[in-house]
Amino acid sequence: MKKETLQGKAKTSRVGSKISWGRLTKEIKEAQKDPQFMAEIRRFVKVTTS
Repeated sequence: MKKETLQGKAKTSRVGSKISWGRLTKEIKEAQKDPQFMAEIRRFVKVTTS
């Protein structure tokens, strides 16, 4: 359940909605246990920073 929520947030963020970096950072710390989500985040960061 939680995994779906986190991945959903990553997808929403990629679309360009405003995101709170503080909250996202906290969620990333929790999500680091989930390699699939970390891959999702790296893809999102690549898109955001390029």
